[in-house]
Amino acid sequence: MFSQIRRRRQRHHFGGLVLAAHTPDGRLRCIGGVRTGFTAASRRSIRTALDQVRRETSPLDDPPAAVARTAWWVEPVFVADIEYPRENLHSTPNAKSTIGR
Repeated sequence: MFSQIRRRRQRHHFGGLVLAAHTPDGRLRCIGGVRTGFTAASRRSIRTALDQVRRETSPLDDPPAAVARTAWWVEPVFVADIEYPRENLHSTPNAKSTIGR
């Protein structure tokens, strides 16, 4: 599930998605991000959807400082299917790309 996107100079694009997941106790935690695998059309479509659920504050329990400085926030209502490099499966991932571009 992603809960925010990073800013870009172009209004109609985003730099990447910050991914989050629920912990066993129900909190929302940052688990990494994805910046590649998007076509221009998918970026526009995703941005349009995210604009509909923007919010002022982070839905994350404790967003990493580097993320919080550059992100704008959305309600955590979307689910993403992300492909991770095998070596990242047991650490905080930086996703390789989105699936189903």
